[in-house]
Amino acid sequence: MIVDLDFARWRGAGVHPYPATMPYPVAKMLVCNFSRPGDLVFDPFMGSGTTLRAAGVLGRSAVGSDLNPLAHLIAQGSVMVFRSDFSASELADARKLVFESLSDRL
Repeated sequence: MIVDLDFARWRGAGVHPYPATMPYPVAKMLVCNFSRPGDLVFDPFMGSGTTLRAAGVLGRSAVGSDLNPLAHLIAQGSVMVFRSDFSASELADARKLVFESLSDRL
């Protein structure tokens, strides 16, 4: 199996400023290899929630924890189911509010 280890495009920097984001393909591969659909995946250092998101996409339930309150905020938004009836301007406004809130905390 050949694995592409160039994960630069998978950094969360374009979406959020959380450091040390796990590349989504790595999280997906780990969840696939070490669990089955319907299993519960626990990530004790969830960071921005990449493993939780991969688990959900792959049909697993997931629970995570992290000491960093910013990690909780980002992970919560990362795994949240979005309403499909949002307009583009509502999403842009929400994104702006999140970034303003984060810049006040950093």
